[in-house]
Amino acid sequence: MFLFLSSAMSAKVVTDTLESTRGDRVIIIYDISQNNGQVIIKFIDTKKRLGRIFKDKYKKLDEVAVLFFDRMGNYGDETEFSGISPEPFMIPSNVNYKISKDGFFLLNENQKLSLELKSAESEELKMPIFIAHYEGKHRYKVFSRCEDLVVKLSKSKQDVKPDNQGTQLTTQTIISQEETDGTEADVVVANSLINRITGLIEEQEDYPFPTN
Repeated sequence: MFLFLSSAMSAKVVTDTLESTRGDRVIIIYDISQNNGQVIIKFIDTKKRLGRIFKDKYKKLDEVAVLFFDRMGNYGDETEFSGISPEPFMIPSNVNYKISKDGFFLLNENQKLSLELKSAESEELKMPIFIAHYEGKHRYKVFSRCEDLVVKLSKSKQDVKPDNQGTQLTTQTIISQEETDGTEADVVVANSLINRITGLIEEQEDYPFPTN
């Protein structure tokens, strides 16, 4: 199945573990596709583990959200945030990006970012990650700020087969965490890849698979 995946997808699956100063931890898994400056970041899965300070206060993790912002204020659906002040990610000068309608991204809702590099110069997109508790009626209390999620952007090109019958597609998995509990992250990555393969098989009737 993984050999099939390598030939059928143009994506790089990245796993990043981020922590807060209070011991909260989130594992973020995303799929990044890059082709001639066009970059699509799809957030596949997010796992959260609260530290000693908040794990007893917020016992229902389904009410805890991991999120980031791309602007300040005037959020969609009249959503309100209290607690720690939101901090939107900065858009590098070499990147074209259209601000979202909602102004925030909940990472448990299969969110996607589309960007464009203006030149061949590589960039780093640094997104402050927050943890919030859903209080009801479109209200969230932001109680923790984690490290930045750093996404590397480059103007890479897809390799074309010599016979011009299609595009040679590759998949690469990167796990960027230096911890002793790597087994948990490995399992999350494997499950996410299997789910993605299954979805492609069910939806696709012709070959090759779409790259977006």
